[in-house]
Amino acid sequence: LWIPLPVAAWALIGGLIHGDPGWLPGAILGSSRPLNSTGPLLYFRNLITVTGPTVFLGIFLGVVAMGWSSWRGRSAVSEPGPVGEPAAPREPDATRPPGFALLTWVVVFGLLTLLTWEKLPFGGSIGFLRHLIVLAPVAALVAGYGYQSAIDASGRFRWVMAVVTLLITGLVGLVLSHKVAVDFYVVKGHDWSRLVGLAPVALLVLVAPMLGRRRRLARTIVPLLAALFCIALIRPIDLNVEQKVIKASVDYMTTQRLMARPMMANHPWIYFFTRRDRWNREFTPYVTLDNLEAAKPGTLVVWENHYGQRLYGNVPLERLRVDPHWEMIYEVESGDGQFR
Repeated sequence: LWIPLPVAAWALIGGLIHGDPGWLPGAILGSSRPLNSTGPLLYFRNLITVTGPTVFLGIFLGVVAMGWSSWRGRSAVSEPGPVGEPAAPREPDATRPPGFALLTWVVVFGLLTLLTWEKLPFGGSIGFLRHLIVLAPVAALVAGYGYQSAIDASGRFRWVMAVVTLLITGLVGLVLSHKVAVDFYVVKGHDWSRLVGLAPVALLVLVAPMLGRRRRLARTIVPLLAALFCIALIRPIDLNVEQKVIKASVDYMTTQRLMARPMMANHPWIYFFTRRDRWNREFTPYVTLDNLEAAKPGTLVVWENHYGQRLYGNVPLERLRVDPHWEMIYEVESGDGQFR
């Protein structure tokens, strides 16, 4: 009921708004970006970036460990002992599978994949790393259980974990480490840094069952590797290509002493770099056709191809180029041509 009820309510609301009861299946199976395209892979790529390759591997180890435990019929409930003897102790909390955490991860991750960018009208803002960050606590619980199970594994279970470790390592290296250009289209070339970050911990998990009493050392090293790889992959101080282009335009306005002029802008980072109140629409209105018609002489329009003609704005670039009332004074484009 975690998935059918919200989706059914969503479909009903959408049907009332759109006047088409079948709009939801049509949107899911539509030709723009169907679910059987490469779109859903975006979330697995982003998951590696958010959690680091170490936690990514641990999640799948945890899934396999819980599945194997369930298949073997293990139970966390106390078993009654023989007559006159105390009941067997309950399984320690530290070894109980985090089933609710796994359920949360599967449901939220599945819904985010379903709502991949522009697939559904109400999911237009879905598709960024920040939506996966909320899964970090449950991902850590599942990954921790996975590594503990893998390191403590014995018998056939050890070989199951070894196979899963090798498969996930190969999956990351050969499938999920491609560089993504614009949108979801894969270009030639690999970003092997993710595989390099995953290989040491994968090797550690494979040899840990043979370390004997030194298994505790392996348990200590794994979270340290996870933290190091997350720090190496996520650089919040660095600006991405889009932000660098916006900063270049703001730097130009600053050097030309244009910051005091009235301004229209859509992109949140323009407000950040110009230190303007993002929510003050009277002081800095959006770039829309209506606002262009009502603009005062000397107004600056900061148009960019992210929000210029979608979401906040509805102004095609050609509309500004051919309008005699507006003059382009500066243009900047990213080196890859994706953002301007």
